[in-house]
Formats: sequence, structure tokens, C-alpha cells
Amino acid sequence: MTAPDGNGGIAVAAFDAEYFLKAMARGRENLQTRLATIADEEGLTDQARRQRRSDAYDQATSVHRELLRGYNDGVEGERKRLIANAFGAPGGPGGDPASYRQALAMAEAAKDLAALVERCDLLGDLAGKRAALFVAWQRGNVGLVERTGDPEARELAAFERRFGELRTTSQRMSDGMAMRPPARPTGL
Repeated sequence: MTAPDGNGGIAVAAFDAEYFLKAMARGRENLQTRLATIADEEGLTDQARRQRRSDAYDQATSVHRELLRGYNDGVEGERKRLIANAFGAPGGPGGDPASYRQALAMAEAAKDLAALVERCDLLGDLAGKRAALFVAWQRGNVGLVERTGDPEARELAAFERRFGELRTTSQRMSDGMAMRPPARPTGL
């Protein structure tokens, strides 16, 4: 599943974050509906009404915690997949791990990663390029990673802009509101 995210037309491979966000919102709404129903129930003592409200709240917060865990697990799983696609050893799991480890060591020692990426590009050294981009990513040089035009690396950057460390303050606040737990009813 892909969704445009305002990152220059890059589509973000999503793990269906909307499912979790909508389910969290429905959970908050359902709790309010349930609390209103309990308030309208006749024949309940104050203690029984309080207990039912408490039970409804406990159930809603339990479901919310599970949804939040699923959301966070989904983000982390997608991040790992994108990192492996963008920076893993060429040729997939059966690639040449020895040459990739050597390329990683060389990239970690490099002072000018941009020059190293350019050199690897000119020489057709995909393992060296991926290793240098991975080190650049770890050092926070997202600009270098994006400038290379590597589609997998750009997809990872777009994902991080939507779900990870590259989110804007406004996006973090919006996400916080969307993922907030149900409000505790008054009187509990």
C-alpha cells in the first residue's frame, strides 16, 4: 500500500497506519457513547454506575494500548524492511557479506562520504555505495542519501518524514493528538 506524503511525489510504503489511527479514534468515540448509555441507565446505584464507567474505561484503554503497540510494531517493522532494502548488502541475503562488511568499515572511516559515494558510483561498486549511504544515514546526513537518487533510500527518507525521526514538530503534535488515549471519565 502506498500513500502520497508531500515528499516530492515519493510514495511512502505504509503498513496501514490509517487503520490504527482510525481504530484509536473509534475507541475514544465508542467510550463516550458507552459512558452516555451508562449515564442514562435507570435503576443503577451510584456505586454500580461508577463501576460500569470504570470497566468501560479500562476496556477502552486496554484496546487502545494494543492498537498503539500494533502501530509502533508496524512502524518499526516497516523501518527495518526499508533500511534493509536501501542499505543491505547487494544481492539480498545471499550477497557477498564479506565485501559489504569491508565496505562498511571503509565508509565508517571516511571523512567525506559524498566523495566516497561518488567514487563508488563511478566504479559501479554497489556494495560500497550502499555502505557509504548507510553510514551517511546513521550520521544524520539525509540530504546526501536523498541526493543520490536511490529510490529505496528516498522511500526510507519519505517514510521517516511521515512516521519517524524526520517528522516536523507539527506532524509530531498531530500524531500525538491522533494517538492519545481515551480521556478518563470524571468521577473515577
